[in-house]
Amino acid sequence: ESRFGQLGDRLISAVLFSGRGQAEKTGASEAMIAHMAAEANAIARPLPFREVVERRGIFRSWSVALCALGLLLGFGILQGDLLNRWFWRNVLLADVPWPQATYVHVEGEGDFVVMRGDDLRVVVNVEDRSLIVPQYVELHATYPGIGRTEERIEPEADNPKRFVKTFPAVPEEIEFYVVAGDDRRDARRPHRVLLIDPPSFRQVRFTVVRPSYTAMPQPELYDGSAGVLSLPAGSRVTVEALANKPLSSASIELDGQSAGQLKARAVAGASAGSETWFVGAFELPPVNKAEARVLRFALADAAGHVNRGGAKYLLQVQPDHAPAVEMKKSGVGARITPQAIIPLRLVVRDEYGIAAV
Repeated sequence: ESRFGQLGDRLISAVLFSGRGQAEKTGASEAMIAHMAAEANAIARPLPFREVVERRGIFRSWSVALCALGLLLGFGILQGDLLNRWFWRNVLLADVPWPQATYVHVEGEGDFVVMRGDDLRVVVNVEDRSLIVPQYVELHATYPGIGRTEERIEPEADNPKRFVKTFPAVPEEIEFYVVAGDDRRDARRPHRVLLIDPPSFRQVRFTVVRPSYTAMPQPELYDGSAGVLSLPAGSRVTVEALANKPLSSASIELDGQSAGQLKARAVAGASAGSETWFVGAFELPPVNKAEARVLRFALADAAGHVNRGGAKYLLQVQPDHAPAVEMKKSGVGARITPQAIIPLRLVVRDEYGIAAV
């Protein structure tokens, strides 16, 4: 309108009246508006549009756009990883983390399976891509009994990138995660500590058969609840034990050395998967000396879990002492003849009896 006066405000009027409801608001005639629009189109059609375009502004806009594009490309080359993450987060709306100065991970990752009562050792390592090595790691744990706790873990003396936390004798299931510097990824996926019951014997019976020369009642039964057995060297001991779960193997250990195997014994009338008894035997060497032997059972369940801290029994090995002889004479003075008969009173004692005197 400013450049070409022959339009006579027809074009701008047609634009103003093109809004919905403008004719009704102003009370103008629809026919008049249509006629004016037709005249505006007829006059404007042959007019050169390029003469009203400010080319300097277009060049400036394009220059700014090209410079911005060049800067974006340069930043993309220098910071490709950052730009790629921005694209994934803001364009594709993906859950991609931003770059961090510190990266740590827990060895083993995921959840941990521990036998009840065993120690759990958690190791946290700082990744090589970290720009900053943290001075400590925060461990956040949740216990069913006491609730949430927070603990600061210092690095190992000889390795500043390694942090170790030991949960002693884990009695209940735990949930934990670690935080180091600006790395809080572990908090989004906490680790669970799942407990399993170790394989063990709920009931143990011992049958002791002593060497025949002892002339003691044979055999003799002992209840395993006492924890101590007193028996002579050379005795044979039979073990009967009731397991708390199905076992893949069970062996007898004396002072840490294997002394025999326990075999499952079928129980008449018992259903599959019910309680199972295990039976085995071992002999004490016939070494005539007093000693204490430690008896343990090495058990492994069907899943391969091994009991490393089961019950232990103390075997008190009693030696066979020499007979004790006490001699007394009666009515004999200090001087006697060479062929005198001396009356003697002998008292002989032995814990297993006298064969000959």
